[in-house]
Amino acid sequence: MASSKKGLLFVYGTLKRGMRAHRYLLGSRFVGVGRTGPEWTLLSNGIYPALVKAPEGMDADLCGVLGEVFEIPGESVWEALDQYEGVEGGLYLRGEITLEHLEWDAGCCLLYTSDAADDTPCV
Repeated sequence: MASSKKGLLFVYGTLKRGMRAHRYLLGSRFVGVGRTGPEWTLLSNGIYPALVKAPEGMDADLCGVLGEVFEIPGESVWEALDQYEGVEGGLYLRGEITLEHLEWDAGCCLLYTSDAADDTPCV
C-alpha cells in the first residue's frame, strides 16, 4: 500500500467538495483541480464508478477524468479513507497517478481505483 503519511490524493466522485463523503477529508487542504491523462476513464465496478485504465478502442470522449486534489494531513485520515473505500475488502485499492492539466506544480498523487471494473462507462 502507498505511503500513509502526509500526501496528495486525487478524488473524482463522492469525496469531492460538496459531495456526500467529503466529510472524510476533514482537516485536508484543497490543492486544486487536476485531470487524468486520456488513458484513464470511469467504469462501473458493479456498484460504484471506478477510475481505471481505459480499454483499448474506447471512445476518446469518455477518457480523461476531471477531479480534485487534496493534501491529506496524516495517518488517521488515510485510515478513515481506506475504511470508506473498502480497501481491506478489496472494493478499491490505493495507487498512484500522474495528473495532467494541473493548477499547481506537483508530481504524483494517490488515488482509489478498482481492478474489478467491467466495461460499463460511467457518464
